[in-house]
Amino acid sequence: MGMKSSKYGGLERFMCSLAKQLKTEQKKLIIIYESAPSCDIYIEDLYSHGAEVIVMPSRRLSIIKYILMFSFLLFKEKPCIVHCHFFPASYVAILLSYCFRVDKRFQTIHSMITSRDNKPVYRITELKRKTIYLKKLMYRTSVELFSVSDEIKSQFGTIFGDTKKIKTIYLGVEQNKFEKFKSRNKYNLPSDVVIISCVAFHDAVKGIDILLEAVSILIKEYKHENILICQIGSGDSTKTEQLKGLAMELSISKYINWMGIQNNVPELLAATDIYCQPSRSEGIPLSIMEAAMASLPTVATNVGGIPEAVNDNLTGYLVPSENAVLMAKKLDFLIQNEAVRHQMGQQAEKHSLNNFMLEKQTKRLLEHYK
Repeated sequence: MGMKSSKYGGLERFMCSLAKQLKTEQKKLIIIYESAPSCDIYIEDLYSHGAEVIVMPSRRLSIIKYILMFSFLLFKEKPCIVHCHFFPASYVAILLSYCFRVDKRFQTIHSMITSRDNKPVYRITELKRKTIYLKKLMYRTSVELFSVSDEIKSQFGTIFGDTKKIKTIYLGVEQNKFEKFKSRNKYNLPSDVVIISCVAFHDAVKGIDILLEAVSILIKEYKHENILICQIGSGDSTKTEQLKGLAMELSISKYINWMGIQNNVPELLAATDIYCQPSRSEGIPLSIMEAAMASLPTVATNVGGIPEAVNDNLTGYLVPSENAVLMAKKLDFLIQNEAVRHQMGQQAEKHSLNNFMLEKQTKRLLEHYK
């Protein structure tokens, strides 16, 4: 995986679905994480589906030690498939799998290539030589690559001029079966306010600061008092404190419920009325798919693969990145128009059911495995 697992989120549910379907075909799945997943229920579910979890911290080990550990694993298990996800571990894993002559070597590209200021890059001259070399090596040593959105595939083709090996396979989410009233009661959320949810870790790329600015406009210019923002997610403590400091500076702290990391995001989303994704860059957010399954309209930035998850003016609204004013305007319209929220939410759920069902998308991946 090349990542930590700090929650039982959308990607973790996708891995459980994959393990479950592989088990029915008598295949063993080994998942390698940077550290042990923090959610015990997630680990229990993986093991119940016959999967195994191995900790191999590529970011904390020396490159030589990581190469030796992964090489030993390849020698011991002799896998027929190696599927890599996040960098830098995936660069090493895909190359070693090539050297060990693993027949099927796959790479999923989850994110857009961005600059330091989180802007998407579309010219090869904007990339460092090291990045160019590693991306080309990844492409050459993979049998097939999967992009989680068409926009990622398009960006790769624009930069490197070749997408023959790349297929778009959306990740998937489960259908939401939770009820709003019960969910609000369970989490002590007020019943007489419009709740806007946002699922994002605390990093500049997620644009939570833009959402806070939009909330300030909603309160001070549009005079909305009966609103509550449920921000689900966490991150580096310094960045979290910066965001909370910005909320205090804008005098909107009482309207923000900082909920931290949650393992029950679908149930929390069901308790809310509107979803907002203010990102500066995205591959394609699973949280938007989950919000749609909860029949929520979405106000999101028009970046990366988000337009593939949000049909503008049908399932929600797309606004330019960094534009807190327009984001506030679209949120204001949905706050004031319950009928529109309901209509857009129904269309969003239909779109998600047709394109992002978890079991269907897992089966699509298995077709490539076969």
